[in-house]
Amino acid sequence: MKKKTGFAAIVCMMLLATQGCGMEGQMEILPDGSSQTTVYTYSTEEEENAILKEMGYANASFSAMMTMAGFTYVGEEDINNKVYHKYTQTENMDAKETNSQFVVKNEDKAVMAYSSLDSLSETQGAGQNMEALKNMDFYRASIKFPNTIVNANVEAEADTIKMDLNSKFSEDRVYATFKEGVTEKKDLTVTGASNNKYYKKNVTIKAKSSGVITQFRVNNKPQEKDSYTATRDGVYKVNIKLASGVTKTVKFTVDKTKPTTNVKAKTYKKSVKITFKDKGSGMKTATLNKKKIKSGKTVTKAGSYTLVLKDKAGNAKTIKFKIRK
Repeated sequence: MKKKTGFAAIVCMMLLATQGCGMEGQMEILPDGSSQTTVYTYSTEEEENAILKEMGYANASFSAMMTMAGFTYVGEEDINNKVYHKYTQTENMDAKETNSQFVVKNEDKAVMAYSSLDSLSETQGAGQNMEALKNMDFYRASIKFPNTIVNANVEAEADTIKMDLNSKFSEDRVYATFKEGVTEKKDLTVTGASNNKYYKKNVTIKAKSSGVITQFRVNNKPQEKDSYTATRDGVYKVNIKLASGVTKTVKFTVDKTKPTTNVKAKTYKKSVKITFKDKGSGMKTATLNKKKIKSGKTVTKAGSYTLVLKDKAGNAKTIKFKIRK
């Protein structure tokens, strides 16, 4: 979603610091695919005065400053015997931008990463992660669809799912389905990488299912999409899970770095002890004048030599050197 900076961002961060505010986000998806998101913030008069004092505006009107920041004062609301001042801000998104908030959204299902809910329920420009927001008095979100919900993994009422984001969730994503049997589907296709393989270039791994993908993790970190591009050298473990219980794990290594060796492309005037290694995928072969050797090989005879090193990912290094005594 588009972010707004300035006073709104500072205020929300201050509210979070007081741990006494509330926040709620409501998204309504319209039949044409566009949407309207309404954000509500709740703060007590005591909290507002403390924020203004901290910012050096002790004599200012908190409501007036919020209005300048794009918020509208709604009024007071008593929640759990605590009186809050309620402010709201609304944002409209076209169909393309609305779809970008979801992992997938079609006529069968809508799936959203829990981390994406931050932008649904945060005050514009807050820039706070969900863990910080969970320290609030309450932190809620809801999404209303233009379809009747058949199944969901959170509270559902007719066409709306509701979430108390102070709670802990057992899955990485929230979903709603609009047709029977979607959550029972077990097909799962993973492309872009194979288990226990090595690659010497960037790898984009993708998952696809007619069911609901509730988990897509890379090295145990939840992803907001059903794809991930590995660009750095390292070992990647991808865990995928469907609502139907089907799981798949793919472990692969990206190694774009050539093997290393102590040998230089020059002329030596003494014997050469050749050492080499590969920290990424590991050594596959090493040859000296087309004959296999091991690290630690000592060459004493004068002559011209070609050292070829290859790792398991396919990276190769060739060094030509001479020995003259």
